[in-house]
Amino acid sequence: MIRAAAAAAAAAPGDMLRAETHAELPPVAICKIGVVADIQYADLEPGTNFAKTVTRMYRGSLEMLAKGAVPYWKSEGVDLVVQLGDIIDGACVTSPKLDGGARGRALSNVMAQLSKPAGQENVHHLVGNHELYNFDRETLRVAFGMDGRTKNKEPPPGGMFYSFSPCRGYRIVVLDAFHEALIGRSSASQEYQNALATLRRNNPNDVLKPGVNWTAGLTGLNRRFVPYNGGLGETQLGWLKAELRSAAARGDRVVVLSHAVLHPEACEGTTMVFDYENVLDIFGQYPVVVVVLAGHDHNGGYALDENGCHHITLKSPLNKGAGGSCFGVVELCENSTRLRGPDLRDAVD
Repeated sequence: MIRAAAAAAAAAPGDMLRAETHAELPPVAICKIGVVADIQYADLEPGTNFAKTVTRMYRGSLEMLAKGAVPYWKSEGVDLVVQLGDIIDGACVTSPKLDGGARGRALSNVMAQLSKPAGQENVHHLVGNHELYNFDRETLRVAFGMDGRTKNKEPPPGGMFYSFSPCRGYRIVVLDAFHEALIGRSSASQEYQNALATLRRNNPNDVLKPGVNWTAGLTGLNRRFVPYNGGLGETQLGWLKAELRSAAARGDRVVVLSHAVLHPEACEGTTMVFDYENVLDIFGQYPVVVVVLAGHDHNGGYALDENGCHHITLKSPLNKGAGGSCFGVVELCENSTRLRGPDLRDAVD
């Protein structure tokens, strides 16, 4: 068992998350969700991160998906699949070894695999920073079915956040961690300007200059104020508050999905949304959120907050490639929520 299992005893009454490799007899799941984060596929030999301290298995991540995650999800009979952002890598457009069509082929290859367990209409894609390195927001809205064509994927006009009910008693809230950000936004937009103002208030470095060490001089949680992160912004925060208020009135449990992390103890500090404190304050006002699933931090993480909500940050398949099992299944049960997988040591810290 990983840390989530030990922490479950402290959960709010009736809300428990168990994480295990070999399960005891579980409660009956009323919905099963296949989960994966930060696939970051590119048709390239293994590379490294920006600091050249970590190897990235670009082709191996897709192989793990095709030979590990998809068969496992099929065997589990998942009802839907959640891709928590960074479906392909920014190297698809920056590598001199790839042509101009590489990003489109990479996206199609990964989406084809993700659609196999439950159908394309039942795949929910979050937008991460690497999607925005490759495509503009409107292209992604259409590719991911957020343009009004697909049931259960109906964001506000121009938005990439929405909610839906996958089964009785539960609501899933999909957040856009880059609603206010430098990446993916026109410099003339209010969302860009809000993000730029936030960064300049909190980061002394030139956040508009490529190649700069944006974390120089930043300490602690202020390390999140870098251009590869973003914020929810007031519009989305207001929407989130209304969603949780509505869920509380209905007696629904809520599962929140976000590419960037929402709790400082569920990551190492540089991969959170700018306005995570506002999010946690809203969670405190309406304590109906039982699980938050996130990515962005490739090393994974876990935290149990004061309201009994489990914050789970999934590891990236780039870490081990085809030899890893960086995926799982979230089971929504009548009175509990469970995370299962073939080897959760590969999936969560």
